[in-house]
This record gives sequence, structure tokens and C-alpha cells, in this order.
Amino acid sequence: MVESIQEQKREIRRKMRALRSALPPGEPMDAGRGIVEALLSGRPPIAAPGPGSVVALYVSDGGEPDFIPSLPDFARAGIVCCFPAFHRDRMEFYAAAQASDFAVGAYGLYEPAPTTPPIAGADIGVMLLPGMAFDRRGGRLGRGKGHYDRFLAQIDPRCRPLLLGTCHDFQVVDHVPANEADIRMDFVLTPGGVLTPVPPAGAPKARPE
Repeated sequence: MVESIQEQKREIRRKMRALRSALPPGEPMDAGRGIVEALLSGRPPIAAPGPGSVVALYVSDGGEPDFIPSLPDFARAGIVCCFPAFHRDRMEFYAAAQASDFAVGAYGLYEPAPTTPPIAGADIGVMLLPGMAFDRRGGRLGRGKGHYDRFLAQIDPRCRPLLLGTCHDFQVVDHVPANEADIRMDFVLTPGGVLTPVPPAGAPKARPE
């Protein structure tokens, strides 16, 4: 009997939660620092964000890469950081530059306090997305609530940020079951390096410049 896409997603989420729960305590922080170092270094194929640019991050749920300790690195580079906050199940982004800018939010995770400035989606230049798993075609498996897909769908494609899937190395799998509405990543960034996604079979080829 062939598993449905939803069953496949549930199984991958179950495996990844188990693997993440077994990580040593300092691993999420080390992973976050490795990812930020790779991003800010400007190593090809990803250009480093410049001064004044806006980078969207997220707060670790405990097993995800932790970017909060790297906020001073972004500040020294003149980069504005923003993080998601949830209001009536709607995700929006707000600027946050230091740990004191956060408060416990709707899902029990830290998110920018209500007094922090809002950031429009079209103003975000680079977005680091969390995920339970990513594949080599840029597929992303989230938690199943669709917050990022809905948020990105509201942005004019011409203004959409560079999408970087971020995770531990073991979260890159051969195949992530996906629907047509699932937005693909431009790159997948792990502590071990940068993965350049292969276009899905049948995708239109880019025209030569």
C-alpha cells in the first residue's frame, strides 16, 4: 500500500524530532553560529548581505539552529535582523537586535516584543527558514501549519527574499514529499556547507543571459 503524502510527511517529522531531541545541549548554538558564519562570509554561491539589508531569522525551538547568540555579528555588519511573531495564527516579522527585544509568544516560543518595529515582507532581503527536513531540489518540510508558505505567497514574486533553508546536516534527505503550494528554497544552508538545489524534473530552464 502506497503511503499518502501526509503520511510520508508525518513519518519524516517523527524521525527528525527524535534525532533533534538526541542532540548534545550545545549543538543548536554551534549549528547556528556555523550557518551565520557561512552567510556573512559571502562564500559562493551566496553573496553576503550588505550594510542596511534586512535578514529574517527565527528563534530555535530547542533543537533547531540557534541564531540569537549571533545577533552581535549581524549588528557589526550593519544588518537589520527580524523575527516572526504570531497574532491570531498570522505570522508577521518584527525587528530585533538583542535578547532583551524578545518575549514569550503565542506558541510558548520567544518572539519580538509588541514594541519592536514591524518589517514588511517586501523589505526582507534574505530569509532563513526553519524546517523539519530539506531535500536536494530545494523542497522543505515544515511543521505542517503553512505559516511561511502563506506569508511568502502574499509578497510580489519580484520582491521575494532570497530563501535559505537552514538545518542540521542530518536533516537533508533524498526526497521531501511536497504539494504544488509548497515554496522551494533557493539554497539550503547547513553547518557543513551550502546545497544548491537541483530544479525539479520538468521545470522550465532558465534562459541564457
